[in-house]
Amino acid sequence: MSAALSPRWPPLTTRGWIDLSVVLSLAIIAVVGFAPTFGGIHFLVAGLGGLVVGTLGALLGHVLRLDALLTALAATVLYFLLGTPFAMPDQALLAVLPSLDSLAGLAIGAVFGWADVVTLTTPVGAPDYIAVVPYVASWLTALLGVTLAVRWAPRRRRTPVARALVVLPALALYIVGVLLGTEDPFYAVLRGVLFSVIALAWMLWRMPENDGLAAATRAAILRRRLLGFAVVLGVGALVGSFLSATTAPTEEQRFVLRERIDPPLEQYLFTSPLAGFRRYHQEPPAGWAEEPLLRVEGLGADERIRLATMDYYDGRLWRVTSPTLFDEASGGFRLAGLGLPEPEYATTAGESAVTIEVLGYRDVWLPTVGYARQIDFSAGAPSSTALRYNPMTGIPIVTSGVSEGMVYSVTSELQSSASLEEASAYSPARDIPVAVVESTSSDVSARGQELAAATGAPFEKLLAIEEALVSTGSLSHGTSAGGSESTAGHNLYRLDQLMVQLIGDDEQYAAATALMAHDLGFPVRVVMGFAPESAGASGPIDIVGSDAVAWVEVAVEGLGWVAIEPTPDQEVPPPPVPQPRTEPQPLIRQPPPVPNTQDDLVSATEIVDSDAEDDEGFEIPAWVWVVLGWTLIPLALILVPALIVAALKLRRRRRRRTQGTPDRRAAGAWDELVDTYAELGYSASRRSTRIGLALDFERQFREELAARRRERQQADARDADRAAAASSRAEARAQRREEKPAASAMAGALDATVVRAVAVAEQWRPGVEQKNAPLPAIPGVRDFAVDLDRAVFSADNVSDEELDRLWSELESATEAARASVTPMRRLLSRYRLRSRNDVANDLAERLARAAESRRPRGVTTS
Repeated sequence: MSAALSPRWPPLTTRGWIDLSVVLSLAIIAVVGFAPTFGGIHFLVAGLGGLVVGTLGALLGHVLRLDALLTALAATVLYFLLGTPFAMPDQALLAVLPSLDSLAGLAIGAVFGWADVVTLTTPVGAPDYIAVVPYVASWLTALLGVTLAVRWAPRRRRTPVARALVVLPALALYIVGVLLGTEDPFYAVLRGVLFSVIALAWMLWRMPENDGLAAATRAAILRRRLLGFAVVLGVGALVGSFLSATTAPTEEQRFVLRERIDPPLEQYLFTSPLAGFRRYHQEPPAGWAEEPLLRVEGLGADERIRLATMDYYDGRLWRVTSPTLFDEASGGFRLAGLGLPEPEYATTAGESAVTIEVLGYRDVWLPTVGYARQIDFSAGAPSSTALRYNPMTGIPIVTSGVSEGMVYSVTSELQSSASLEEASAYSPARDIPVAVVESTSSDVSARGQELAAATGAPFEKLLAIEEALVSTGSLSHGTSAGGSESTAGHNLYRLDQLMVQLIGDDEQYAAATALMAHDLGFPVRVVMGFAPESAGASGPIDIVGSDAVAWVEVAVEGLGWVAIEPTPDQEVPPPPVPQPRTEPQPLIRQPPPVPNTQDDLVSATEIVDSDAEDDEGFEIPAWVWVVLGWTLIPLALILVPALIVAALKLRRRRRRRTQGTPDRRAAGAWDELVDTYAELGYSASRRSTRIGLALDFERQFREELAARRRERQQADARDADRAAAASSRAEARAQRREEKPAASAMAGALDATVVRAVAVAEQWRPGVEQKNAPLPAIPGVRDFAVDLDRAVFSADNVSDEELDRLWSELESATEAARASVTPMRRLLSRYRLRSRNDVANDLAERLARAAESRRPRGVTTS
């Protein structure tokens, strides 16, 4: 008593392997489009690996004849098991085995990697899971494309729409590569033409064969197809070349997502280090004047360490502009990739390579030199999501904070040095984001107009302002030699004091000069950094707090950013300054002085714990929850009841086979058979004997097989009718062609190219997977019942071998019963428990008997 196993899918034919090769070739062309985004070959390894893993998943589902859900589950398991060496080789165990870190990266990268790619600077190299993006994209493309090519398309008519659906996943991958790319396309024309030629040639080759037509007609159809393909390809190449030369978008007009998405980091929340400038020059323990902050090797004689560049003033602090608040922002901080982008609006001259070790410095601003092009950490490297870079100002930050022990090398380009005298022949730069000044001081503006009144050109005015402040002002980091107190801060009230006393340090002079340059129409920014006197010395040098400086930079057309240093060197109070000879100004009440708290003297940056920031960065977006809700809830409603019923059946089967005396365990085999048949839809009365019920099961089994045979006969009759009709139509067409005059023979052959033979499609037959699959044999249920009666009622003990034989026969009988019914009945049996059905049936019978007993005697129902 053995039931025939269901046949597997037929093996791939030569056409199937060609279809598979075409799908993968198109996908490879699409994967290459990620080159501008990632650079190197790591992305290509990840992309090709995703194609291999996705193809294996699709072929596994084909060979094992898995449904869509099981195929997706198997492909997902392969995605995690085989993805580590392709997408995250650095996290692998023994170079190929997955680890917990790599499994987490494969999951996180598939969800969050897309957002990181469009916010990273190219070429993308961080975070460590970023290569998962091309891996998961190519994996999904191969899984869908190969499944359509080897399982879906062979069972459909070969129409252009069906062929187009097969190449649709590869086309989607091609478009994704464009959207995630850069403004510089990667061999766009070559890749586009190659993709189109392969797809069109394959679709032409896979059109219907037209086996029902004459040889001359098929030859004419082939010639017309080849001619049409050549015409379409030639016209497409000409039109494409013309359009690419005349209407192709420029780099600025090309649509890529990274240019349409705002940076995610809100750098407005990081307070400028200029707020804590005074403490760098105070003596310990209040300040860091003598405390070594950095150790630098390779710093040139004229080079400075840059900390931060600020271009927004709100009346209290100079800080970095927020691109989410102001359209005039100087750019945002984005995740740093393998290499840093070239600086914008800068004229570079020469390169610099320095090594920096962090000693006592603490802040989020990472010290660099010039415009950094590459930063390599050798010790204390931050997480891949903590290092960010501003391509406009050339300033990097570490969101988790720069800490002691960090050692890194900076390769950078230096800004060409030019004085204001050299810049006087140029004009202020245009089309550059200017500083955002929300509040300014009338005293500062009036003082700037007075100092620049005697000159005319903008640069001459700016030069006059610089010379006047340097020559008439005095430097003080606290109490001056003359007893005048120089308070910290650079709010409006403190800058008004500066205009009267001309006593202050870099913080006040740079802040005031920037406002004056802004009034003159210059794009301006304030820069803070370190200028050690020992710069240029051989070997490493220590930078202390007293080396902190601040200066102003203005943008000059053709020269880039030109530095202005308005801070005087003299520390003695200057002679009394005559009152400015200006027109009387209306009385404006100034705001009261703002006391400088410890938060004002020290950088107000709050160092966020790196672990907490990582948790915030990996919050699951709302749309993911929506998608999971729409997919997991229906799956749970379908799968959870089936799993519960399966668990109950397994528990019932195990209890019957293992518990009780041998005769009871033998009787349990019969109870299991009856329950299984009842759950498959067979009628099973509890009042019948085993022999009577076995004969009833065999009768119902024969009826099921008869129904399957009738379905096959009806399907065969339909196929025969279609074949006869197609043959009659072909004979009629041939007879009409013979009756036409010879002069129109060629025209008739060409007209016949529109004829399409009707393919005889395989029809779905309930309960039968394939047309020629053998039907199951009738199980000997009566013999099984006789053996069980003998085992239960005889006085002899039932041996373990006899029990195993009975349960083995039970397996064969139940497999035959499952093969005899329709797939729908097999599916419903997964949700049925006979005991629950009996309760409902008993209740229905009792209600029927109660209704019958209440009818008046002598009254019958029709």
